[in-house]
Amino acid sequence: MNATFHPDAFIRFLLDHGIKQGYFIFKDGTLQASHQALNPLKSEIETWPDFLEHEGIFFEVDANTNSLFTVFVHNTVRGQSSGGVRFKSYDTVAALFQDGLRLAKGMADKNAVARLWWGGGKAIIYRKEVFDLNDELRHQIYDGFGVFMAQLNGVYITAEDMNTREKDMISIYEKCRFTTCIPEAYGGSSNPSTFTAKGVFSGIKAAAAFKYGKDNPLQGKIALLQGAGNVGFHVMELLVAAGAKVFVYDTNPKTPEKIRNQFTTDQVEMVADGKTLFEMEAHVLSPNAIGAILHDESIANLKIDIIAGGANNQLLDPQKHSKALHEKGILYLPDFFINRLGIINCANEQYGYVRSDIEKEVELVYTDSLDLLERAAKQDCSPQEIAAEIAAERMKLAHPIWGHRGPRLVAEAIGNGFGK
Repeated sequence: MNATFHPDAFIRFLLDHGIKQGYFIFKDGTLQASHQALNPLKSEIETWPDFLEHEGIFFEVDANTNSLFTVFVHNTVRGQSSGGVRFKSYDTVAALFQDGLRLAKGMADKNAVARLWWGGGKAIIYRKEVFDLNDELRHQIYDGFGVFMAQLNGVYITAEDMNTREKDMISIYEKCRFTTCIPEAYGGSSNPSTFTAKGVFSGIKAAAAFKYGKDNPLQGKIALLQGAGNVGFHVMELLVAAGAKVFVYDTNPKTPEKIRNQFTTDQVEMVADGKTLFEMEAHVLSPNAIGAILHDESIANLKIDIIAGGANNQLLDPQKHSKALHEKGILYLPDFFINRLGIINCANEQYGYVRSDIEKEVELVYTDSLDLLERAAKQDCSPQEIAAEIAAERMKLAHPIWGHRGPRLVAEAIGNGFGK
C-alpha cells in the first residue's frame, strides 16, 4: 500500500486489514502510525513538503456509504484545531492527504492572523461520487462523520466548507457538539460565505486604495473573478457596487443565467475558460475557486496589479511564487489574511452569536491589509512573507486558559479506544 493508491483501493486495504479507524500522530519528534500496516504510508508522509510536523491525521472507513472520514490537525498551541469539512473526491491517497495537510496549515495561519484562540485543522469526507445524492444518503454520511468526530474528544471543531450544506451541519451537530456554522434556529451563525466575501472585498479595496489612492479606488477598474460560488458571487456583487467591471470564469453551467438575471453586460461578462481569464489585462484578479492556481506558467501570463481572493492555498509554492509575484510588481494579499471572516463568523458560537461584532472585523481586515502592504513595501518583500511571520509568531502563544491542550485531548481519545 502506498500514496498512489486510489482512495477506494485504500478503503479496501484498510477493511482487508481489519482497520476501521486509524491515525498518524507526531509525538516525541517522530510520526507514529496506529497500525503496522500503515507504516509504508507513514514513511511517505514524512517526505512530503506539506507535512510540517502536523500533530495528527485521523481517519475512519464508513463502509455503509463507501466514504472515508478524515481530520487533519496542524497545530493546537492556540487552542482546539478548527476548520471546515469538505465533501470531495480525489484520484489518489496522496492528493487527499496532501490537500488536507495544506488546508490544515492554512487554517492555523488564518486563525492566528484572525487573533482567534483556535489552532488549525481541516476535515475531508472522501467519496467517489459527491454530487446529486439524495438527502437520506447525505444525512447518513454526515451523521457518521459526526460520530467519528465526537470520538476525537474535541481536538477538532468543524465548520461548513466545500460541498457541505446547512442541513449537513445539522446532521453533524446531532452527533457532535464540536460543530459550528449551524443554523440560526439552533443558536448558530449559519452559512459564513457572505462574511467571507465581505472580508475578501475589504482586502481588495485596501490593495486598490494602496495602489490607486483611497478615493473610490475601484471605480472604473477591471476585475477578473475566478469562481462565482457562494463566496465569489458576493465578491462580484461588491465589486460591481464599487464601480468595477467584472469578467468571470466559473464552471457551474447555471452561473451565466444567474449573472444575466442580476447584472448588465456593462457590469459583468463571462469568460469562456480559465486560461483566457489569467491572460487578460486588468487591475485586479480575485481567485475564489480552487487552490494552487498561481504557479510558474500562470504568473508568467499575468497582466494585473493586484491579487486578492478567497480561495485557499492559491500559491502552488508559497515562498517561490509569492517572490515571483513581488518581482513582477503585483500586490498579493495572502488568502489566509483576507478570507478569515468565515471562520471568525462562527468562531464564538459557543458564547452566543453577535452579528455586530463580525461587522467590526470586516473593517479590521481593511486596516490590517493596509498595514501589511505598507510593511511589505518598506521591507521590499511580498506581503505573503510578512503575513506568514505574523501567523508564526502568534502561533507560539498558547491558549491563555487551557495552554497547549491538543496532544492531551488526542492521548485521551486514543486511550478511550480510538484507532484500535
